[in-house]
Amino acid sequence: MIEKRGKRCFRALTIAFLILNILIGVASNCYFVGEVLKRNYYMTVELHSTVKKDQVKELEKKLLENNSVVGVRYLSKDQAFRELQRELEIVIPKNDNQLPNSFIVTFKSEKAFREIQAFLDKSKIVREIYVDEPYVIKVDKKVQTLNIIIGIIFGIVVLLFYLVVVILKDSIALDYIKLNLTNGENLNNYKIARTKNCIVLFGSFILGTLVFFNIYIFLREGIQLLMNDLILQSFNQLLLSEIVILGLMVLLAIKFTKNYRVDEV
Repeated sequence: MIEKRGKRCFRALTIAFLILNILIGVASNCYFVGEVLKRNYYMTVELHSTVKKDQVKELEKKLLENNSVVGVRYLSKDQAFRELQRELEIVIPKNDNQLPNSFIVTFKSEKAFREIQAFLDKSKIVREIYVDEPYVIKVDKKVQTLNIIIGIIFGIVVLLFYLVVVILKDSIALDYIKLNLTNGENLNNYKIARTKNCIVLFGSFILGTLVFFNIYIFLREGIQLLMNDLILQSFNQLLLSEIVILGLMVLLAIKFTKNYRVDEV
């Protein structure tokens, strides 16, 4: 009976860690996809033809000092002209270049766009600002949805972690009682029971994580083939977040059992 209980405990913890791995993997990929989407927040800022180099540098410096700005790339009229020819795959006489000097400004969110636009509207060297506003709003909604999913997953992860701690404590308590019945009451009985179950905890954590990564590697490529515009984290990218978060959970679970008084058993 005791051996069967021990196996059930190991299986329960393994399943719990497998589910935790899946949840953390989904949350980590949601964050990753959100960051990729944010890179598509950009506006084109056209400058007046009479603008001087020191004015351009001053505006670039002020933009980079803004916390809402992710990056700024200066695009000269000649460089923009070359890129246009390459994109259209045609040769246009250089004298026909009517393109202005400009900045490509990437920013964090729809709210950030409003703030940056208000700042640029005050600049005397800015001629025009172009941005695909409906697209920005659409992407912003996607990012907000991903953040909501991450929040929900966080709540479920906390509940599962509590379940892992409860399973661990109950298993330690039962093993402690068994040792007291077979070997007589001894202060070392609790240490022995706790050490045994901590090893089981580590084993289930490792097994659950290995099973998850095998599933993830197998499914990742298939999911990306079905959804061409979806970019998922690679094994190496996901590995760090999984190990750090779950490793911290294991250490916290062990810490909580250390404070578990014997008279509570």
